[in-house]
Amino acid sequence: MDVLARGRLSGLANAARLACDHKTLTEFLSETEPNRAHGRFGERLEDFIERRNQVAHSLNAVQSSGAEPATSNLCEDLDRLCARVHKVCTRL
Repeated sequence: MDVLARGRLSGLANAARLACDHKTLTEFLSETEPNRAHGRFGERLEDFIERRNQVAHSLNAVQSSGAEPATSNLCEDLDRLCARVHKVCTRL
């Protein structure tokens, strides 16, 4: 089950759908229609969660092996996400 489908219980899907009605977010997602933007948002969110899970599994493996974690991708993703969210919020 995808993140937005699970989010229906908490209202996340509705919030995402409403956010995708804003021009700023549809432009960011390179879409012109809110429904398509919502789909793209769901895909990007799924990709983000998948990368997050990979990092979490990597960190768990590292904790048991004592090696250095490879978290640069997660940090870069978070930096980009924070910058985009800030940009969208200032435009809304």
